[in-house]
Amino acid sequence: MYGMAVAHAHKHEIDKAVTYVQQAVDEGLPFARFLAGPRDLLKPLTSSPEFKVLAEKYDVEMLHAPMLGCLPDSSAKFWIRTAHEAPIEVVVKSADMGDSFQTRISAKTCGKRDFTAVLSVEALKPGSRDPWQCYKAK
Repeated sequence: MYGMAVAHAHKHEIDKAVTYVQQAVDEGLPFARFLAGPRDLLKPLTSSPEFKVLAEKYDVEMLHAPMLGCLPDSSAKFWIRTAHEAPIEVVVKSADMGDSFQTRISAKTCGKRDFTAVLSVEALKPGSRDPWQCYKAK
């Protein structure tokens, strides 16, 4: 169904493409998949008024997040990709600090980098909570 939506979008058959988008989502495909791309093939669809109505319904901002990497003893890098240019923030909390945080870093995703930002968090301490749960779009 995803492939059919892409094919019909590429042929500018928006009504058919939207039908396949809805079927794909109803069957369990995350709506974000249509925002992730391929952006060039999906542009006729994603720029259409019909698709924009669906996008408001599903309200997806975060596409791929976070991907965690570069993990020496006391630092980490977070890759975050959004649907559009957006401010993002990574907050790392220590297990014993309650609601206070160990470190916080902010950035903005950029269209020139496919709406992706890489945030480097330094000087981490042992016992930090799972950073996968400590990100958000502002």
